[in-house]
Amino acid sequence: MKNKLMNIIAGQLIILLLLFSATESMVAQPVLLDPGTHPKFVQKLPVIKDLGLRIDLTAGNPTTPITVNMVETTQKLGLFDALGNQLKTRVWGYQFPGLPVTYPGATIVAMKDQVIKINWQNTLPTTGHLLPVDVNLHMAHPDPTTYGQYPVDQFYADGYIPTVTHLHGGHTVSDSDGLPEAWYTQVGMPSLYKGLFTGPNVEKYTYDNTQEAATLWYHDHALGITRLNVYAGLAGFYLLRDANENQLIADGTLPRGDYEIEMVIQDRDFDATGQLFLPAKDLDPFFGGTVALPTPVSPTPPFVGLNTIVAEYFGNFILVNGKAWPKHKVYQTKYRFRMLNGSDSRVYRLKIQDATGTIFVPMMQIGSDDGLLNNPVSLNELILAPGERADIVVDFTGLKGLFTMVNTGPDEPFKGLNFDGTNSDGAGGFLPVANPLTTGQIMQFQAFPGKNKKVPTFTVDVAASTDLRPQLSAIPDPAALSFSKTTQLVLFEGTDEYGRLQPMLGTFDEGSKTWSEDITENPALDGTELWEVYNATADAHPIHLHLVKFQILNREQFTSYDNLGLNIIGNVQPRPQIQHNSIPEELATYGTGGKFFLHPTTPFVAGSLTPPGDNELGYKDTFVVPPGHVGRLIATFDLPGRYVWHCHILSHEDHEMMRPFHVGPMPTANARMVATQEVTTESFPNPFQTSTQIRFELQKDQNIDFTVFDMQGKMIYHNLDYYREGKNAIFWDGFDKDGKILQTGVYLYRLQGDGFEESNRLVIER
Repeated sequence: MKNKLMNIIAGQLIILLLLFSATESMVAQPVLLDPGTHPKFVQKLPVIKDLGLRIDLTAGNPTTPITVNMVETTQKLGLFDALGNQLKTRVWGYQFPGLPVTYPGATIVAMKDQVIKINWQNTLPTTGHLLPVDVNLHMAHPDPTTYGQYPVDQFYADGYIPTVTHLHGGHTVSDSDGLPEAWYTQVGMPSLYKGLFTGPNVEKYTYDNTQEAATLWYHDHALGITRLNVYAGLAGFYLLRDANENQLIADGTLPRGDYEIEMVIQDRDFDATGQLFLPAKDLDPFFGGTVALPTPVSPTPPFVGLNTIVAEYFGNFILVNGKAWPKHKVYQTKYRFRMLNGSDSRVYRLKIQDATGTIFVPMMQIGSDDGLLNNPVSLNELILAPGERADIVVDFTGLKGLFTMVNTGPDEPFKGLNFDGTNSDGAGGFLPVANPLTTGQIMQFQAFPGKNKKVPTFTVDVAASTDLRPQLSAIPDPAALSFSKTTQLVLFEGTDEYGRLQPMLGTFDEGSKTWSEDITENPALDGTELWEVYNATADAHPIHLHLVKFQILNREQFTSYDNLGLNIIGNVQPRPQIQHNSIPEELATYGTGGKFFLHPTTPFVAGSLTPPGDNELGYKDTFVVPPGHVGRLIATFDLPGRYVWHCHILSHEDHEMMRPFHVGPMPTANARMVATQEVTTESFPNPFQTSTQIRFELQKDQNIDFTVFDMQGKMIYHNLDYYREGKNAIFWDGFDKDGKILQTGVYLYRLQGDGFEESNRLVIER
């Protein structure tokens, strides 16, 4: 009866949406700023240090946390309207004590082994998101097991914006990692909601900084809306120093001061008024007003959204440090650029050249994601995928005039490189380079002799094979590393219940998995594992592991079985794939996933081993796996608890290409209920006819899980909500989760919180 009713309701919604779609399709496409005619290289690069936005926390603050707010502001991003007027854009940024709100956020400078405590506080507006929210994804939501309690679309319509900050590349304990489910909502909202894996102090994070110097970054990681929150502006640098790096700076080996600059590259689109624009296919006139989402596989969920995620996103404006196509004055010496690809999907291929394209500025890479290389590596170009960082030194010595950092990556999903160095299309052909008039340009350098300026020199040099780790052990050859376990994983492409492309992760043995399915990766504490990541999709994916630094062992092409007539697509045999709403099971819907196929006679691995590039021989936390290849990495998992691994194409991780893993013994179902306080409950009245109160007292603010069972153990009602310290009461009217009145009988209720579990009987007398 329930499913029939829900299908009727959903059908009515679909009809309404189709009517709305017909209206929308007649609406003119939104007017966007034209990247081709927009001025370039007229605004100065925002140098974070020069703006006073480097926060020196090298001394640590183990006893006095700082509070960093997430705030909406307006900011000049170097945009102009058709008349040449400068525009302001609404963005979200971070505000550190005594500083303005900025996008990107201020750079935190920390020191190895010096503990930092930060209270990340959500003070975003309560009027809703800046960007279109797709509520059909697996979303941060206060009660994911009972849609009827607070429908996810209503949650976002009411203005709630979940956030949680992740330190990308940080060697961080699980409780401070910024798990996607550890989100929390705005201060000052009627009720403070928090996610499943949060404690009472979720926003109070500790960074022990137990790792070597590296270019890290912090960004929002809330479940289902990471791409939106980062696009709105929630990201910033975190530079970790150590004694070794400080010595290299002090002795003049590495550029310092004005000659060390962090740069985050991001692509965006803007409407004619300069406001952020992000396509959202469903009913979006940008896509011609496409029809509403089709009805999913029965049973139908009780909500249908108007906005839908795009599989990948490629913006037409290039921003560096939040400024469109900026310029920067440089002198005849070496500069250290801390590079970050902060884009949603775009892979950059970067080099610096003069206007003729014949003179190239020498580049060398000195560090990768998680630390310095053994020695500098000469670069012809730098390939940087979303989430990756590169510590590079650029030598402008002897140069004068204008030089442009150009991008020759494609304006579509990256598939790797052909043997001749062109962008591969995955089928032996090539993809064109980015539009040379827009996305093919990043920024401009204006090189000056510096006659009236005393310009320092720096000695780091490829020819001299500068030792970048004199006080540290050399990074070992990954081929010489040993490991105790091999974990085989697969990157899949399928479809969700609406027929949309859905990238997923999974295992070699079990096939594709969505986020909410049981954990399959469980490294032993202090265990060293070889992870083999097989890419059975058509595109390259940058794979990121939380917690660990790893080394790339190799990549290898594998055999394609597409032509064997076995219903194999990309080495995957299709099969039904349960979706994120699989709990409770009666709400489950299905899309298409798959299982990796091994032919019994045809050899599987056919390619030769490709070792990592010279600039990949350092410590990494994100690496690219090309299509049709297996990428191998070796990592030691040395902190216990829950973490995640995912594709760092943000639109992919928001749509199921992310999975949790757990280090050390797996928790039991009630592992979080370690006794830290005693809570007793009292129901009054009991027996009751129309309603009852479950009274209890808490020693701290926390989430409380209230569940009612019948005498056969079947769950008939569930609610998760947030309660304050002190005396509280839950009111229950004797209806089940479907809104059906319960008849006379004996029932059990269970109250669970942080450190306790209490059960009692309830009697209904009608």
